[in-house]
Amino acid sequence: MNDRISALIKVKKIRYYNNSNNFGIICADIVETTDEIQKDKYGQMIVKGIMPELKSNVKYTLNAKLVEDSKWGYQYEVISMYTNLCVDVSDLKGQREFLHVLFTDKQIDAMYAALENPYMALYNKEASDLVKVKGVGLKTANKWLERFHENIDKSRVFVELKEYNLTANMVEKLYEHYKSADVIIKNVKQNPYTLIDIHGIGWKKCDELALKGGMGIYSKERVTAFVKRYLYEMAEKGCTYVYANEQLMDAIVTMLGEDIPDEPILEAMKDLDKFLWWNEDRSKVAFKKNIELEEKIAQKLIQLKKAENTFNFDGWEEIISEVEKEQGWEYTDQQYECIRTALIENVFIVTGGGGTGKTSFVRGVLRVLWRKRFAQCALAGRAAARLAEVTGEEGFTIHRLLGFPLGDKEHGGFAFYEGNYLPYDIIICDEISMVDSKLFYRLIDAIKPGSKLIMLGDTGQLECIGSGNIAHDLIESQYIPSINLTKIHRQAEASAIITDSLKIRKNIQVIDKDFVGHLTKGDLQDLEYNCYSDANNTYFNLCRDFAEWINKVDSILDLQVIVPIRERQSGIHQLNAAFQELYNPRDDEEEIIVRYSPSYSANLRVGDKVMYTANTYKALLYDNQWEYDQKEYEEISNITGVFNGSIGIIEAINFERNEIVVNFQYIGKILILSKQLSSVELSYAITVHKSQGSQYPYVLVGLDFGSYSMLTKELIYTAITRASKHCKLECQTNALRYAVGQNAISSKQTYLVEAIEKVEKPVF
Repeated sequence: MNDRISALIKVKKIRYYNNSNNFGIICADIVETTDEIQKDKYGQMIVKGIMPELKSNVKYTLNAKLVEDSKWGYQYEVISMYTNLCVDVSDLKGQREFLHVLFTDKQIDAMYAALENPYMALYNKEASDLVKVKGVGLKTANKWLERFHENIDKSRVFVELKEYNLTANMVEKLYEHYKSADVIIKNVKQNPYTLIDIHGIGWKKCDELALKGGMGIYSKERVTAFVKRYLYEMAEKGCTYVYANEQLMDAIVTMLGEDIPDEPILEAMKDLDKFLWWNEDRSKVAFKKNIELEEKIAQKLIQLKKAENTFNFDGWEEIISEVEKEQGWEYTDQQYECIRTALIENVFIVTGGGGTGKTSFVRGVLRVLWRKRFAQCALAGRAAARLAEVTGEEGFTIHRLLGFPLGDKEHGGFAFYEGNYLPYDIIICDEISMVDSKLFYRLIDAIKPGSKLIMLGDTGQLECIGSGNIAHDLIESQYIPSINLTKIHRQAEASAIITDSLKIRKNIQVIDKDFVGHLTKGDLQDLEYNCYSDANNTYFNLCRDFAEWINKVDSILDLQVIVPIRERQSGIHQLNAAFQELYNPRDDEEEIIVRYSPSYSANLRVGDKVMYTANTYKALLYDNQWEYDQKEYEEISNITGVFNGSIGIIEAINFERNEIVVNFQYIGKILILSKQLSSVELSYAITVHKSQGSQYPYVLVGLDFGSYSMLTKELIYTAITRASKHCKLECQTNALRYAVGQNAISSKQTYLVEAIEKVEKPVF
């Protein structure tokens, strides 16, 4: 029995329909289908999901997937549902734009070179015309026809909304969200500001569509959409709440104009009231869901902290003495206190710079509690692997530890959660300063009460990008035990990477004023400075170093160039183009061109080192899918998660399908679809922010006043400590000294510290 069906249906009965989100449940009558239809326990065909506004006596084309509800029996979940197609044969621009949804630029150029109107040839199923296109046989022509008619619903969006000049990328996002041309058309025509809730559609585009459609500049809809977008963006920057007057009102006036009347603002805030949280004096405002998330984190942490400690650690001092003898050195008094606290407490956070022994004390704890099962995890694969080197056991990314994305939809794809806990007694989470609040909640939700949670981090780095400020807030809370390690191990003192980075952490200069020249530091000779006065040297020196170092490393994955910025001469865009020609120059093989913005594109080749810059929770593990039709991918593929910052090597390119295969470290071979290509970037050079949470054997750092506004001690500290074996800085002397003297000012505003206190000391 096929679980996917395509049918022409009519609405027999509406069980439920919500006009605000277009979700409906209907009983349907079949008009036409070639598929076998399964009925529910009452003998009805039930359809549920996103669907257009429902009307009687209207025929709908339905593509749906069969699911079985434990209570109601068989139902069909909407993939797409739409009314009869309306094609405007005169809209040549819209037709070509629609073809970009389905075909590569190269294929489209070939079509238009051979045919007067490829769109109509496809629409009229004229395979005999399509074979006139260079390189297209009958088999390919039929595949094109099949692809076109499966996606024809999208063309209605281009036709009926042509005055809005929607791009193919925009329509793809809309269709992914709404699943129906009818719903897209209705929302864009009635109130384009509702599109602000769709991930990937920004305020500028949403506002442009709405104003073009006739919405007023002082309408409450405009104010509502702007407030939502502002709160979304601030939350992504780590601000759980914002100040109502100093931040939100200032932003409204700045963006919407000083002359905006009070009435639309008041009406907008009234409409949003059910989604908003205010503090007692109404000086702070936030989305309720963000405040509730931090409240749930607080409740979970205190639950774990107060659970009965059933661990037996009698005689632990003698065991630690044995460990010290075996390793040939003694723990510092700070590490000793860390071991004691980790045994006594259920929740514990330890911070410190490199060489202070954060991971070393963990070895001692695990020796004492050797009968207990433990798991170690981190956000990035490299960090998880690094911890594994210390404990001798496998490390996990947090997502992999939690079984993501193999869990059910109800739990967001996570396989472990409250009630289905992780099968471990001790959870060790490294690089806790990199974990955002959403993922942290998923982690602690999956830890059974009575277990231990040991967190390790380095607050000297740049703040994490994303929601919350977990490490900072746990340290600030007086109710969560924490220790900051400051003493360097004697063994670590030989490394200038460690000693100089800790000086930088304290704003201590590491290079003399006006120094120009080359300097190698440390007993291990593991940190080099090449200093100069002219910022133009950064780009050329990095190119010279890269060309030299690629011949010294075993793998290009062991060498990472790190700079603060993306644009300008010493930014990653220009550096990656140069490094690509040095490491993987173009040969007779074709390359795929990816356009990331109107002003920036890159050529990707087999063998290139690349980074994934988005979170894709259902990526396809590559298993010879190119031997099958694209529509079969979902059925034949195993899925996994690929996350922002994952690095790998391009192993294959399929030019006809506009797809590539990337072998990502700690993940495996992933099939990158055409629509995902804009999330794959060259990564011979990456920004300091993107390097957080990872470590590489060899690191080249470029620094000059071209990134003046970003220069802080935290940025330099983060860059240097990414190197595990050797680091070289190509730096403008005054820029380095300026950065070491600057402290980053935290811009995050979170509620977690207050939430923890309210759980510990509730007010009745």
